[in-house]
Amino acid sequence: MTEYKDYLVSSGDSLCVGLDPHMKHMSPYLMQEIKKHGMEHFLWLWCSAIVNASNGSVFIYKIQSSFFEAYGDLGFRVMKKVTDLIKSLNSFVILDAKRCDISSTMTAYGEMAFEWLGADAMTVVPYMGSDSYVGLSSWLNDKFLYVVSLTSNPSWEDFQKLEYRDNKKSSMVANVVMDKTRQWFRNNSFQDSYGFVVGATHYNFYSSHSADPLLLPGMGFQGGSEDPEHLSNLQKQNPLSVFPLSRGITALPNVMNWKDFEAGISKNSLHFRGLLQSSSVAN
Repeated sequence: MTEYKDYLVSSGDSLCVGLDPHMKHMSPYLMQEIKKHGMEHFLWLWCSAIVNASNGSVFIYKIQSSFFEAYGDLGFRVMKKVTDLIKSLNSFVILDAKRCDISSTMTAYGEMAFEWLGADAMTVVPYMGSDSYVGLSSWLNDKFLYVVSLTSNPSWEDFQKLEYRDNKKSSMVANVVMDKTRQWFRNNSFQDSYGFVVGATHYNFYSSHSADPLLLPGMGFQGGSEDPEHLSNLQKQNPLSVFPLSRGITALPNVMNWKDFEAGISKNSLHFRGLLQSSSVAN
């Protein structure tokens, strides 16, 4: 079993903080800090403040790579420093990169994510079929993949809801993705190395996949329910669910200094930790 999967099983932890440095969600004070420090140092200050203020309540962090890649080499440097910080705190890193390609190219992505960066898990898109996984095989005894299955973006129905027919059976494409992914991982003895990305807005869908580790983005700002009874039911059905929260924890539009920013991060982290723990206790 991978170290990450073992942690999920042994801890029942379901809270994850997303590191998505989207400039439109920064407070006026933080925007001024960019001008003061420059983008590279600001990104480091922002990310490290979030990690240091939340750690103890949070042990899983999801890095949205696009917001770092957008700044070229400085973004990669910060992403590496932040990963090293998280790992030094005995916590876990999910690289949300949603990579998809032929196997040789996926191997190169794996070298970046697992060897250079040191991530514990990565999101991948299965559109290329099993090639999306084959190129990552050499890491799958130790690392974890979240396979995108059903998303919560407005146009998700364009492809994921299409009906797939096989021997007169009909099933939604998202279900076929999950079935074929399970089959590949089990046939290759990597049954503890995968889970699925399912939007938290699709309650009727993910509640029927109780045996799979699920990464459930979309709670809060994107419409996924924060109702304690809802969370209690979900955690009872699937104790390996992980809820990545970004804006719900890090969007603090009125902060006027870094001390207030860190205090807000700590408060929000404790709030969601308590919410999920109370749901877990209710089970």
